[in-house]
Amino acid sequence: MPVKHTASNGIYKVTSTQTLEYTKPVNKKSSVINIPDRITLNGLDYTVTSVGSKAFKNNKYLKKVSIGNNVVENIGNSAFGHTGIESVTFDKSLVSIGNYAFYKCPKLSSVKVGRSVRLIGKQCFYGCKKLRTLNIQSPGLSQKYIGSNAFKGTPAKMKAYVPRKQAKNYKKLFLKRGMRKTVTFKGIR
Repeated sequence: MPVKHTASNGIYKVTSTQTLEYTKPVNKKSSVINIPDRITLNGLDYTVTSVGSKAFKNNKYLKKVSIGNNVVENIGNSAFGHTGIESVTFDKSLVSIGNYAFYKCPKLSSVKVGRSVRLIGKQCFYGCKKLRTLNIQSPGLSQKYIGSNAFKGTPAKMKAYVPRKQAKNYKKLFLKRGMRKTVTFKGIR
């Protein structure tokens, strides 16, 4: 059963006795959303651990989302697809970014993905034509866990920052997943 929490501008779904999933905003015209680490509902404390599928889909007003440190499970399928989001930083604990999560976000220019991400869904960043900076800190990505066309339609002059030891492998892998050959890869620690 969905639960409304006006203070955080969110509607949540209880996923266990102590955890919640952010499912959608209360005010869909908000340009800035803060998904908190924890909230109290009916006197009980809950940890927010995920962003649900289609949570912000087609929300043209959305510009920025701050995602709490406890959102560690996943960003759902199509969670931010077709939105006006401009940049996003994921906590170092996030494990998975779903299919179409940022599909055709025309204003998305910067993405920072933490060390724990193991899965990037198909067409995740498809058609993000203004994506200039992609910073992926995770050393554990493999071909099996990056979906088809995950980077198709991103700019030719994009810069991809990846772990230094994986730079060569990631370049091959990302090219197979739709990234252009002209993208500049830079190794980070």
